[in-house]
Amino acid sequence: METVQDVLKQAQWLISKGRANEQAKLLLPRIAAKRRVANKEKRTRVQFECTPEQYSAFHGELKRIRETAGNITVAMDIVNDWLGKLKEETIRALAEETKPW
Repeated sequence: METVQDVLKQAQWLISKGRANEQAKLLLPRIAAKRRVANKEKRTRVQFECTPEQYSAFHGELKRIRETAGNITVAMDIVNDWLGKLKEETIRALAEETKPW
């Protein structure tokens, strides 16, 4: 992940190439994450990048939970409650077990 210093160098390069008046936006992931948690805009869509296999597995499991629960709102509450109960030490251990590298 680039640092603010890296982005500054890129911006200076763009300015040197005559692109100083183009629209741009600096995104700080930590700040953006806080905004998503606060969700003042009341957004309702979730989007993330994953592999095709992860996409298929995720939606298969979500479909299973939704069908068992009876509706998507209840299913998402179940998923969120389950994720909220995962302890950081468990997440670290699972990450160590499944590292793709």
